[in-house]
Amino acid sequence: VLITPLRHPLAEYESIAFTDTLAYPHVGMHPGSAANNLLMQKAIAANQKLKLSFQVTSYDALVSMVNAGLGIGIMPFKATRLYACKDITIVQLRDDWAARQLKLCVQSTETLSASAHSLLLHLLSFTA
Repeated sequence: VLITPLRHPLAEYESIAFTDTLAYPHVGMHPGSAANNLLMQKAIAANQKLKLSFQVTSYDALVSMVNAGLGIGIMPFKATRLYACKDITIVQLRDDWAARQLKLCVQSTETLSASAHSLLLHLLSFTA
């Protein structure tokens, strides 16, 4: 999803295409991160440039910078629930690639250690 400060021009949209965000400065994740690489690739594919005003190492820092009005940001929707009290607006991205599907593979859940099984259950709780 796209996150913006409350009074940002894109905050009025319910959904938006990623390319429509490229006219604005972004707060992005650090160079080499999967999120940064993906957004750079999508901008290049659209023959546009991703204008990064800041690059950070955590979604907490990204939200803080967006909250301070230093840019807009892209982050997973599930991560936004941690920041519901912040003064940000969440705008859905319309792009098919924005709905990421993550997979976790194990040979057998019966042979997992207790701690690995607890981790599996914890990770699966985020799919609900």
